Amino acid sequence: MQAEYSIAIESELADHDRRALLDSLVAFGDCFAPPRCYAPLAAVLRDADGTLRGGLLGSTLWDWLQVDVLWVDDSLRRRDGGRAV
Repeated sequence: MQAEYSIAIESELADHDRRALLDSLVAFGDCFAPPRCYAPLAAVLRDADGTLRGGLLGSTLWDWLQVDVLWVDDSLRRRDGGRAV
């Protein structure tokens, strides 16, 4: 008996299905790689008043940095601020 499968594009995925996908991928990768040492990361840029002017959301994994989101306020762009870091 041959199993039937289907592929569907879903704009929303149930949390338990999303978790199952991620957990299965991690379990597969762990068989072939050293410990993951995953850590979420957030870096923020604030002005003297404490107002958010930029930031980065990402993570580190296996000594690599993954950047998911990077934003800098329009008024600070193209002023070589990144070179000062």
